Amino acid sequence: MPPIKIKIIRKINFIKAVGHYIRIWRKEKKMPDWQLAKVTDKNFYIEKKLYLALKNAGYKVKTHVIFGSYEVDLYLPKHKLVIEADGYTFHNSPEQKERDRMKEQILKKKYKLKVKRFTSKQITKRTDWCVEKVAELTGRPRQSIWKKFGQLIIDVGDLALTVIKDLFQKESQHKR
Repeated sequence: MPPIKIKIIRKINFIKAVGHYIRIWRKEKKMPDWQLAKVTDKNFYIEKKLYLALKNAGYKVKTHVIFGSYEVDLYLPKHKLVIEADGYTFHNSPEQKERDRMKEQILKKKYKLKVKRFTSKQITKRTDWCVEKVAELTGRPRQSIWKKFGQLIIDVGDLALTVIKDLFQKESQHKR
């Protein structure tokens, strides 16, 4: 595709994402996730599904990041890992496979990035497996301090509940 056409498509996609972001903001009265707003278009269904799965697993994920003249589907900056979601119809032609191979080589050599590709079938049918493969490449994501703190509060609450139940049972046994 000529560079001018690519720039126009990127601008159109950006304007669509901004529009979607504003609609969510007005409807929900809170700031939406910008990375998610960029993949909300129906054409990005598999990217959205994988984005949400990786986000829920604790990864910081960016969508539609540009490296030179190449745009990648998902990017994990901390791990320098590019994840490409290959739709069957678009990525199945020999020409597109060659372009994908060239893109992958440039990302690896010029930008020193790791590249992992998943097919749309893998993402839609085996999302957990895809997240597991990413974890094998990156190691497990660390839990944020706030998630740990929240879990601690839950654990302390459970402990307090157990102690109160035990005390109540002992008190009721003494009254008999």
